[in-house]
Amino acid sequence: MFKNDERYWDINLLNKWFAISSIIFLACTIWLFIDDNDDEFKDYQREFRKLETAVVEKKLAEELKQIENDRTLYESELEKAKIDFEKNKSQLEALEDSLSTLKDRYYVENNMTYQAYKAEVDVTKYLIEAENAHGGNTKKLTKLNKRFEKENARLYKYKLAKQKTEVEIAQVENEIRSYKSNVKNQQKKLDAFLRKVDLADNRLKTLDRERMSFQNKIADFVRDLPILDFMAPYYKVNQIVVQDVKYDVNFAAVPQVDRCTSCHLGIDNPDFIDAPQPYTTHPNLD
Repeated sequence: MFKNDERYWDINLLNKWFAISSIIFLACTIWLFIDDNDDEFKDYQREFRKLETAVVEKKLAEELKQIENDRTLYESELEKAKIDFEKNKSQLEALEDSLSTLKDRYYVENNMTYQAYKAEVDVTKYLIEAENAHGGNTKKLTKLNKRFEKENARLYKYKLAKQKTEVEIAQVENEIRSYKSNVKNQQKKLDAFLRKVDLADNRLKTLDRERMSFQNKIADFVRDLPILDFMAPYYKVNQIVVQDVKYDVNFAAVPQVDRCTSCHLGIDNPDFIDAPQPYTTHPNLD
């Protein structure tokens, strides 16, 4: 078997040290990502998330208690409106069929009759104007003017028919709107009444993983993973550029950057007035 005696280093020893250095390099790379991702502000934000969840849950419970009695009234009014709507459903369907027929008729009257005939009237009008511009033959002009008057009278009839259909369409649309408006108005009243509850509930769904759907739980976990957290992380540095406060950097005036709210997360929220530092509300919000 051929043996290469010209090698200065033992190839097996080289392979061994290459493997060891590769493992060390991999460990250092992993440590680099772990250390880069292990920021102190993230610990504060995780703790604040738990605190905020508790505050919002308390707020939601208070809001639900306040609306407990009146909510039934709003919901019963909405249900009553829906029942009335179902009772009138046959009339509504008849109106919608009528509206569809009227719109088809309007299409014929406007596009296929009025607009098409208007093009013919415009041709006659152009011929009269052209004849006048070039001196014009009196006999020919008289004939064209009579033709224009006749065509214009006919066009006016088409216009009246079109406008009549427009009025009928507006009337039917108003009737349809009135049938639907009661349900819509009651739904708006209920939504306005439940607004604070819905806001608190939606906020909880973004804070508390227990309330999230399975897909949102996965997304909430994945978006804060190392490397992937550049997209839309939950835990991130909160940065405010203060344009009025500047400092010199090599003879250049640069706006001051404030990142305090990365940890002082409740500083502008009165709900955290009793929270411990660094989450408590600023003593002078004004």
